[in-house]
Amino acid sequence: MRLRLYADEDRWLTEAMECDPVVMAHLGGPLSPADIPPIHARRIVHSDDDVGYFVIIPDEATGPIGTVGIWRLELDGETVHEVGWMLLPAFQGRGIASQALAMVLDLAKADTRVDAVHAFPNIENPASNAICRKLGFELLGERDGGYGGHRFRTNHWRLDMRTYRPQPATAS
Repeated sequence: MRLRLYADEDRWLTEAMECDPVVMAHLGGPLSPADIPPIHARRIVHSDDDVGYFVIIPDEATGPIGTVGIWRLELDGETVHEVGWMLLPAFQGRGIASQALAMVLDLAKADTRVDAVHAFPNIENPASNAICRKLGFELLGERDGGYGGHRFRTNHWRLDMRTYRPQPATAS
């Protein structure tokens, strides 16, 4: 498996994920194709920002199947680094998201600008919360959050990059 920086040609992937009811089940529901241009533009900007925004490619025959990234976020008056990930439905539940997240965390570990990473999965998303737990994030509690104009409760997870230990490589 490899990660590649998100690029203009990845708009189709963003639309495929963001407009899919399965992918968006814990993010307030699918978006419309009209909502995609600003999301796509942000992902391109995040590709050049700090750690970056990446496309997940399990192998060259399969091609891109999801995204993972770390970007800056203003949170309670402080700038922090947030992490997020998405996979097309056919690739969920196989450990790919946790492997891709571990890969991007390894990149963040090497970046001296990133002292901690925060994740905000919906409290009703057991898979994403399990990934945070598996990779050593600390649960700080619940908070109001949202995505795409939808509001919901999230768990606030934090991973201290000073104590994070890169994950052993796993087969994809």
